[in-house]
Amino acid sequence: NGIEHDLQEVFYTTSYQGVIRALHFQRVKQQPKLVRCIWGHVYDVVVDLRIGSPTFKQWIGFDLIGEKHNEILVPSGCAHGYLVLKDSIVSYKCAEKFYGEYDDGIMWNDPDIQVQWPLEKIGGIENLIIAEKDKNLNSFQQFVDRYDGF
Repeated sequence: NGIEHDLQEVFYTTSYQGVIRALHFQRVKQQPKLVRCIWGHVYDVVVDLRIGSPTFKQWIGFDLIGEKHNEILVPSGCAHGYLVLKDSIVSYKCAEKFYGEYDDGIMWNDPDIQVQWPLEKIGGIENLIIAEKDKNLNSFQQFVDRYDGF
């Protein structure tokens, strides 16, 4: 498909059902990544943050299921997050290293992006598990105002 992916780092995350990982990205040295759920089931979301892109501010969701071995490519300039539908292990094969000083994100329930998370599959919003760092992220509008997109 003409896709080049220069592998730099591989990460694994282990999560319980109900964990939601907000829409993360690196402000600088963006991380294209191949994402796969190697065990369990997650609902994975990618949001286009590239101003000028025909899909700017649009999101797309995927069911990544360990037994199916399906994998997605998250391009540079896109935010990425997921909702854990079954206890899971997720693999990230990144084409750029992680730099904590550039780590950023947009809140999972941003009213401008309006991701339709399948919360009913975890028994509703009251069963969400949200990391402290994901509770105080930017809104989409704050991202646009601060960074003018990518």
